[in-house]
Amino acid sequence: MAKDPAFLFYSKDFYEGTRTMLPEERACYVDLLIYQHQHGPIPTDIKRVLLYCNGIAKATLIATLEAKFEATDKGYVNKKLCGVIEERAEFSNKQSINGTVGQFFKKAKGLLSGEKYATLKQSLSNKTNKEIFDLVSGREINEAMLEAMLIALLKHLANGDANGDIEDTNESKGGMGESAELQNQKPASAYSVEFEMWWNLYDKKVGDKKKLMAKWRKIPKREIGEIFKHTKRYVQATPDKKYRKNPQTYLNNESWNDEIIESNGKTNRTDNNNEELGQRLAETAIRLEYERYDNGEQTAEEFERRIGFKPVQRHLRNA
Repeated sequence: MAKDPAFLFYSKDFYEGTRTMLPEERACYVDLLIYQHQHGPIPTDIKRVLLYCNGIAKATLIATLEAKFEATDKGYVNKKLCGVIEERAEFSNKQSINGTVGQFFKKAKGLLSGEKYATLKQSLSNKTNKEIFDLVSGREINEAMLEAMLIALLKHLANGDANGDIEDTNESKGGMGESAELQNQKPASAYSVEFEMWWNLYDKKVGDKKKLMAKWRKIPKREIGEIFKHTKRYVQATPDKKYRKNPQTYLNNESWNDEIIESNGKTNRTDNNNEELGQRLAETAIRLEYERYDNGEQTAEEFERRIGFKPVQRHLRNA
């Protein structure tokens, strides 16, 4: 990374801290701050430092070092300036991360359908900008990469991972006399993420969301994939929302088991030609639950409660 050409300078703090210094001492102090910013700790070799602070008496240099700097194993340092440099470096790094994440979402919006883009944003809403940056940095952002990321979401949902919301990008720049303010936010549950994906897909936002969420939590995992598949086809078949069932009716009546009557008179329950996201989610969820079962992380009863059927022994699965 290139050397930062500047640091924040607060004139009032500087004035209050140097008002009792002689002019030559103040000039020496500025020279020493610049040296530390550009080169690091100031050498303890006074004769060599005098070459840098041209025209300053030795006694003035020593008095300034003793008043404003601390002696360390590596040389003299101004602790306040050290803090300013660190804050500037952290701010610059966060700006770079936020810029990369912003460009990622901008490209994703252009490559994905509105539905899939909304799903992607919801799936990443429990991650910080730094975590998203680690996922996408150095990778080519294309549709295949984004599809793979959507599939990987199921692992987080199945394990109930939630690490917090995306970081606030309004960070303090930091400077002498300032401090950054941190914000803590509650994580979103895996159930809420999964429900919001369906809620955005169904796209008829009427009814009590809390009651709908409670209903969603009672649906067996094995049904989720079919719900997503059927919902997509149902939404396509009912572009006019006033003819679409209310979400509560759809869930209460288990309408994902109903045939879809398309406008041309044909019936179709699902469309498997495009490898629907719902099917991939369901298959991945079952595979992940089998992995947990095979590794002894859950019992057969826990498996059945989560998926809805008893686990098949490993040697019989591919028979």
